[in-house]
Amino acid sequence: MAAAEEAVGSQISTMEPASFLNLDLELRSRYELAPLARYLEDHASLLYAGKFGEDYQITAEPLIGGHSNQSAEACTGELLTTIVSLPKDLRDLFEGAHVRLFDYGFNGGLDERPCAVDIPATQLLGMAELGIGLRVSVYPHKGDSTAREGSDVNV
Repeated sequence: MAAAEEAVGSQISTMEPASFLNLDLELRSRYELAPLARYLEDHASLLYAGKFGEDYQITAEPLIGGHSNQSAEACTGELLTTIVSLPKDLRDLFEGAHVRLFDYGFNGGLDERPCAVDIPATQLLGMAELGIGLRVSVYPHKGDSTAREGSDVNV
């Protein structure tokens, strides 16, 4: 019985907490966004640029010191600075997008503890002034894929 209790205790102590993963800028427009995508390639991490149904879409993440996984506040600030710094012609393309979203991605984790992320009111105001909506995406915990190699057990 002690071995079973130890195994359960070990499993509980290694449960991954919920956590902030990344922030994506998502833009959709009826107009070609290629010039804006080229700009973002030099100022962010461009994840996608192309057609999305009848629209054109861009998805990008901020790069802070060469890393995309920073705090939500740092990522928000970086993307806001990038957008505010757009040249006029690119700013017009940005403003012409009918979907302008900041999508905050979170790992749902397995731990019972909540994950709290604060976005300062000044950044929320900056988003509102630019017409940027807010989306929260919570991804299910995937577990440790290396622990499952060669096993038929799905975690």
